[in-house]
Amino acid sequence: MQNYSTILECFWNSPDIGTFRNPADNWQRLEAMDSQKIRQFVLDLTFGLINAGLEKGDRIAIWAPNCILWFMMDMAALSAGGIVVPIHQTTTQEGAQKQTAHAQCKMLVTIGTNIQAIQEFKKIGIEKIILLDSTYLVFTADPSCVTLGTLITDACLRYPGTHIENHLTYMSTLPLVSDYDPATIIYTSGTTGEGKGCVHTHGDIAKNLKMIGLLNLVQKNERYVSFLPLSHIFERWVQWFLFLSGAYIYHCDKTTPANLMEAFQLHQPTLICTVPSLLEKIHAGKGLSPIKRTLLGLAFRAYRKNWPTIFKNILDRTVIQTIKKKLGGSVRTLLVGGAPIRTEIIKDFNAIGLDSRVGFGMSEAGVITLDSDGTNPGAAGKPLSGVEIKIIPTDEWPQTHKNPYIEGEILVKSPGLMKEYYRNPEATGKILQDNWLATGDIGYLDNKGILRIIGRVKDMIVLGNGEKVFPLPIEEKILQYPEIQQVCIIGNSRNFVKALIVPQNQHTRKEDFDNILQKVNSRLEKWEKIYEFEIIPEPFTIEAGLLTPTLKLRRNAISLRYGSTL
Repeated sequence: MQNYSTILECFWNSPDIGTFRNPADNWQRLEAMDSQKIRQFVLDLTFGLINAGLEKGDRIAIWAPNCILWFMMDMAALSAGGIVVPIHQTTTQEGAQKQTAHAQCKMLVTIGTNIQAIQEFKKIGIEKIILLDSTYLVFTADPSCVTLGTLITDACLRYPGTHIENHLTYMSTLPLVSDYDPATIIYTSGTTGEGKGCVHTHGDIAKNLKMIGLLNLVQKNERYVSFLPLSHIFERWVQWFLFLSGAYIYHCDKTTPANLMEAFQLHQPTLICTVPSLLEKIHAGKGLSPIKRTLLGLAFRAYRKNWPTIFKNILDRTVIQTIKKKLGGSVRTLLVGGAPIRTEIIKDFNAIGLDSRVGFGMSEAGVITLDSDGTNPGAAGKPLSGVEIKIIPTDEWPQTHKNPYIEGEILVKSPGLMKEYYRNPEATGKILQDNWLATGDIGYLDNKGILRIIGRVKDMIVLGNGEKVFPLPIEEKILQYPEIQQVCIIGNSRNFVKALIVPQNQHTRKEDFDNILQKVNSRLEKWEKIYEFEIIPEPFTIEAGLLTPTLKLRRNAISLRYGSTL
């Protein structure tokens, strides 16, 4: 990967690319594909898109579940000179139309269940809709909607003989793609409003992947289960990197806990990339009996405190092996990103032999830092090679007197930075100045050059008495208790903060929550203490508009939804 300047050069020329496998009963009916089959299929798709009218610089949206075809359509569109606009599969049709309209997309790649209103997409400029799944027949004479089979068949008639053995000859006829050409527009989750489209070039993607490669975290025959949305930069960058490093990749398009555990046990991944919620559920013993949940907590403590071997062995056989088997039994490394995770979870997983690393990244910058040696649980890690970080003190966040290091907004300079926000020069000018990206996060660098994040500027609560509070550290302390499933701290314009609590069990008594919050308050500053709480009877979900597709809290939406309880 080190010798290529674009991801396309690596894909078409690298000898070490990986293989894909899906469950035999998946909707794609593609059981397995080796590197030669993948390249051949991508070549067919590339000429299919060109034959359908995709030209260099055209935007093409992908709105579909994780699958082999998602990845191959991505590579085909890039090879044809297109700019890929990924859309979260959970996005509503209205949301998908907004993003495709803003990105000025010419084509849409999706599945049959997403196209109830073909005409609505045509009204916003979509000229061609391509269906990945052949199980949905489109009873329409509308030539703007085609199946994948039709796309490829029509291209083969126009471009006969496009065999992989001759792919270099055919590639030479495609539009020339340079390092500086846009490759993708990735829309941010929009925790506080409408998302913005981050434009990444072929060059900045390749540079970010090279920076990840220098960490030497991945082995050639790594086994990996893909379940995070490919529409998010974290999973897409990781999957590109793993595929180009020779990994075996398995897709899981259904991400319920039961489906995930089944996929893990079937494919036995050696590496898992995840957001915190999965590890939080496992750490809390979700799905275990009350006795085993108690034993799990005891086991984490035994390993963390290095109890005598005889006790650890008993707990290992009783409960730790159960946890490891849930993850497939072969996991060597857990990479966590997308949102903050509680320090004690990382410590506990490391203690039982599951090497857990935390990273920090953004849609605007790709991967920025990683705790590459696993020795700094709770920290975001050191900057990747080529990444510069500086901390700028800000009036919005006064220096904490207990911290000897300078606190302030985190600014980043990196070869992996986006080019701009698409069609939003005002927002681009605010976040990018002199090639420095203002992340909107508050944090500090310690004496080892390790980045530690305190919270988001936008999340900061300003109390009625002028005190400023970051909700995230408080929420992390509350979530240490297994009785709590979710929590959101709210308090703007009041003189104290309050907690909206989603319990793990609706039968938990109010007195139990009182006791938990008393313990939490004993660890908080005076202005951070929680004086009110409300029990929320249903979880915060993506479907309810209370979580982003990457499972971050939409604090404004939660506040509006439950404002009457406050």
